[in-house]
Amino acid sequence: MLDKGLAYLRPGPFYDNRPDATDMWDASAFQAFLDRSFEQFIEQDARRLLIDLRDNPGGDNSFSDRMIAWFADRPFRFTE
Repeated sequence: MLDKGLAYLRPGPFYDNRPDATDMWDASAFQAFLDRSFEQFIEQDARRLLIDLRDNPGGDNSFSDRMIAWFADRPFRFTE
């Protein structure tokens, strides 16, 4: 959390880049990270969210969609 109710999230790449990862496309660790992060934001009464995607190399929408699902208020889908 930053000042004045601003939540800050830097998700990193949208794939599992941990050195011990056995499947880079398994999003379970990323989902756990998101769940912890957004639960803390809610507990701390965040009013705004800054998502820092600097130097993000991309990845797969099965990761980014999980992040968007936390705040989307309408159905969404990935398109090219």
